[in-house]
Amino acid sequence: VDQDTRAIWAKLYKTPRDCYALIKEVNAELKARYDGSIKMVRTDQASMWNNKSASWKELEEKEGFRTEYSSVYTPEQNSNV
Repeated sequence: VDQDTRAIWAKLYKTPRDCYALIKEVNAELKARYDGSIKMVRTDQASMWNNKSASWKELEEKEGFRTEYSSVYTPEQNSNV
């Protein structure tokens, strides 16, 4: 969700590992079309996204975004972007 325009981009993927390539693809599209980039990704506390994942941290640094994690056992956050 773009905080200024409230525009939403939705992309689907089959497996969680596909998300790595998807983030690169979306970031490249944002740079080409709007001269912008992904600033933050909000996700759950799954091990592939958290601080223990070196490949996720590397992707964060390379693509220039940060990750915000939803709180555990808070279904109220499920609809928040």
